[in-house]
Amino acid sequence: KEEPPSLDNTDSPPEIEVPRRKTRSRSQKKSEENHRKIANFVTKLAMNSGILPNINKAPKQRKINVNMRDPIEIEWKRKSVIDKRKHRDNLLTILKYSNVIPFRNKSLRGFICGYCDATYPDPIDLRSHTQNEHEKERYSFKSSFDMTEYNVKLDITDLVCTICLTQMDNLTKLKDHLVDNHKKIVYNDIKDHIMQFKLKKAVQNARMPLQLKDL
Repeated sequence: KEEPPSLDNTDSPPEIEVPRRKTRSRSQKKSEENHRKIANFVTKLAMNSGILPNINKAPKQRKINVNMRDPIEIEWKRKSVIDKRKHRDNLLTILKYSNVIPFRNKSLRGFICGYCDATYPDPIDLRSHTQNEHEKERYSFKSSFDMTEYNVKLDITDLVCTICLTQMDNLTKLKDHLVDNHKKIVYNDIKDHIMQFKLKKAVQNARMPLQLKDL
């Protein structure tokens, strides 16, 4: 007869001990909670003082107010640039095709050269100095002027057109002559800021000659 299987547990696998879960004491939990509160308080304090960026606040969006005056201001700036260019071109045309002498102003010592600080009481000396010393710089006079330097002073004594040597009384007639007879471009749709003078030798206690009016 076959014997029944033995019920002996000698061949069963050994039991595995499960490590016990470490539990924190009440004092440890309270200590960690206090640490978190302190950390949150320090972070919030740093954000309010500007040391740290406030990540909780959404960035402010800039508002751009557009009104009806904006197109007008843009158009005015564009017109100013165009007028400045036309004024410079007119001045360059006069310097190229006439014998005008630019000068800066008149002081107690005399007339100040338009290209340097040289001063001459006699306009003849000023003309000689300008022709001899600044011939190469003639066309660069006021080439970089801005809106505040529109006014230009020119000595038109013995004014002539250098193309045909025709004598002129003033700049208005010179510009008309250049347009009609020599097909030069002169812009007459802008305000003319060029002041014309016939300089004379400085006399003691005398003022600068008055600006000539167009004849």
